Amino acid sequence: MTVIVYSILSWFRSTRAAFIFTGIVIAVGIYVVVRQLDLVLTVAVFERFFAVILIALVVIFQEELRGFFERIAVWSFDSRFRQNKKLRPNRDEVETIARSVQDMARKRIGALIVLKGRDLIGRHLGGGIDLQGLLSEQLLMSLFDPHSIGHDGAAVIEGDRLVEFSCHLPLSKNISKIKKSGTRHAAALGLAERCDAMCIVVSEERGTISIARHNEIEVVQDPSRLSFILERFYRETQPSTSRGPLILSLFLHHWKEKLVSVIFSMFLWLWLVYMPQIISYTIDMKVDMVVSGNWVVESSNPETLKVTFQGTRSAFLFQPSMHDLSITLTPEMHRGNQVINIQPNMVSVPDELTLQNISPDAVTVNLKMPE
Repeated sequence: MTVIVYSILSWFRSTRAAFIFTGIVIAVGIYVVVRQLDLVLTVAVFERFFAVILIALVVIFQEELRGFFERIAVWSFDSRFRQNKKLRPNRDEVETIARSVQDMARKRIGALIVLKGRDLIGRHLGGGIDLQGLLSEQLLMSLFDPHSIGHDGAAVIEGDRLVEFSCHLPLSKNISKIKKSGTRHAAALGLAERCDAMCIVVSEERGTISIARHNEIEVVQDPSRLSFILERFYRETQPSTSRGPLILSLFLHHWKEKLVSVIFSMFLWLWLVYMPQIISYTIDMKVDMVVSGNWVVESSNPETLKVTFQGTRSAFLFQPSMHDLSITLTPEMHRGNQVINIQPNMVSVPDELTLQNISPDAVTVNLKMPE
């Protein structure tokens, strides 16, 4: 459960849904408070609000939800996702990409290259020609040659393979970030807004290199910075398998989200599993005698009874002091001893609890008249 909660938190953190998630948490907190205060009208309004907002969230965030379930599909038994892939590209592959885009920028050859991250990007790609070729500088240069049929589309690199080319990407609508750039820049930012892939754009008009990732696009002029960005991208999306850093990052990476996930999972367990459990609870209840006239209770045996109630843990938790409860008996008015059988209606039973047992089930009372 903690892993599921953490995955959801990480997903919200990396999408535009983060601020809406905060609002939902606040709304749920208010709902819990007003429900405990038994504010019937407010509770009814909130419950109807939740029914509507659930449908609205599915409609608004259908793309994000589809991406979330696609991540889950990666761990399924589909043979398409069970391929053995190299975890880290070597330095030669990083340099191949860096040299290629620098050469194209120098020659004013337009290019759009997509480096696949952890997210599935197939649903964002239109058209495209399957290639599955070994990555090389010559292959990249030939694909984006102005005389090539598919040079206007995007090439997709996954690991050390160039898997597709001539792909169409979704265009970004963020005019402020695109400014006067062309369609390639809009396509690069459009894909970066929808997944964790990194897009490299070479402008044939200005001969510049731009990097789009995490909803941002920037121009990179320094070749060493370009190599640094590429290496950092691969470290983040295809981390090393060495156990030391992996175990350390397991606890330190996004530790706030992980801490919240653990606490929230414990709360869910208490609320949904522990608190609803049906338990029995036995208390000693004193016997109160209600007599009329001048009659006096000389003795009663026993003076307390063991009464067992049954209910959920939460029902017992929110009850007032159980030990203040009592059994009220009205004996017949005559001198001497008499036995009163305890009936369930004689016991004050708290709401949401049921009477399970009374021991003993009778009380002996001795009445007398005052002298």
